[in-house]
Amino acid sequence: MTEHNIFIGEYDDSPAADGTLRVAIKDNIDVAGMPTTLGSRARASAPAAQADAAVVAHLRKGPIKIVGKTNLDELANGATGINPWYGAVANPTDPTRISGGSSAGSAAAVGFGLADFALGTDTGGSLRIPAALCGVAGFKPSKGYFSTLGVHPTAERMDVVGPMAADVSRLRRAFALMAPDAEPENSAVTRVARLRFGEEENIVDETVDAALAAMGVEVEDVEIPGWREAHFVTYTIIAHQCWSNNRALLETAGDGVGEVSAAVVLDGEKITAKEYGEAFAFGNAWSMRISELLEKYDVLACPTVSTVAPEIEGLGEIQWESFSRTMQFNLSGHPALSAPLDIAGSHLKAGLQLVGAYGKDAWLLAQAEELLGRL
Repeated sequence: MTEHNIFIGEYDDSPAADGTLRVAIKDNIDVAGMPTTLGSRARASAPAAQADAAVVAHLRKGPIKIVGKTNLDELANGATGINPWYGAVANPTDPTRISGGSSAGSAAAVGFGLADFALGTDTGGSLRIPAALCGVAGFKPSKGYFSTLGVHPTAERMDVVGPMAADVSRLRRAFALMAPDAEPENSAVTRVARLRFGEEENIVDETVDAALAAMGVEVEDVEIPGWREAHFVTYTIIAHQCWSNNRALLETAGDGVGEVSAAVVLDGEKITAKEYGEAFAFGNAWSMRISELLEKYDVLACPTVSTVAPEIEGLGEIQWESFSRTMQFNLSGHPALSAPLDIAGSHLKAGLQLVGAYGKDAWLLAQAEELLGRL
């Protein structure tokens, strides 16, 4: 499947034993015996990892087969799935459109049926954005729920590792392999906060609203003060920590790092200590604000991305405002998932983002499966 630019290196298409799940791993997560390239030419000759990342080592205790390492936005910096060295990852809903990122290859692998589930990372939306654009499901766990040992850091304040699958039911199965002792509490969703942003709405918003109406839950429109500021504060922290984690690579590799990824790293260099400290202070207050909202409502809901997947040709400058629905929950640390929704009269998909209380990851997945089963 090299023509789809999904895998970096070989894809193992040999049959899996009965009951064995095929797993694809984003190439910023260590797999023993395989190089971790971060999707960068600067690391194309990286030696094989000596040990599995903690999440991979845990998964090997179950019935899994690793089929390959997946392509990504270089250094996990980006949301398009367009890699300057390994090509644009094909979108399984429409190969003429971007797949989203940075966990692009992981989303495409499950969307094309090349893996039963995949691991990705999410620092500002990197699981949920490609899930939404590729018509699959992606789950960002609560911050700290899974170890990131053996995962190359982008921004430690926000980094999480989580699963992607074709739908929420299979996403739950993947999560169960990652967290076999997690049991959801016995409570149901009754009150949903439908997040609004004071902007003109479109077919994606209409699709999300129709789905929520069909679920038979009480829905109340909510605007969260500071929403836009939280997006930019998150980027401030990500850029600064990305600079700290990747500046040595930039200094030694020269043109081995692509322009887009290098720009994020260099943005981080410009951030002052005062700006960085203020961003952390805002982030702590923001986390409390979201937690307080989730004491009133069972879940928060909104489109994962407020547009369908843009076309690759003539992409130019993406309207990044469309991609500003995810970072806020990296900053707060709450679990969030993106579930695929059919758009009436279109082959493209919308993503429904559901956010739950901190630490209630298994509960959120269970409730999402139940609610989506009503559609």
